Amino acid sequence: MPITKSAAKRLKQSILQRSRNDRQRLKARTLEKQIRALVAQKKADEAAKLIPAVSQAFDKAAKNHVIHKNTAANHKSRLMSLVAKAGGKMVAVPKTAAKPKAKPKTTKKAVSKK
Repeated sequence: MPITKSAAKRLKQSILQRSRNDRQRLKARTLEKQIRALVAQKKADEAAKLIPAVSQAFDKAAKNHVIHKNTAANHKSRLMSLVAKAGGKMVAVPKTAAKPKAKPKTTKKAVSKK
């Protein structure tokens, strides 16, 4: 049990963070299992439709440091190759949102002193 107030607060925070992390990890893994099950049932086209969702779930988990980014990339790559080997027609995975273009830099006009 925590002794100090700060330790008690930290315990609450870590419990909340863990539940958030578990939710993200569980969502990604559940989608992965669904794709593997569909491939096993010879429903590769349906599995291909789930690829964008699982890709998004793994990317989100990696962005929030729930899993490592390379781990997410490995899972996505393996699932895509699994579906491709099964004969599923791949749906284009949407790229992450493009960053807005930066405003052009304005140059300051030289002010002549009289």
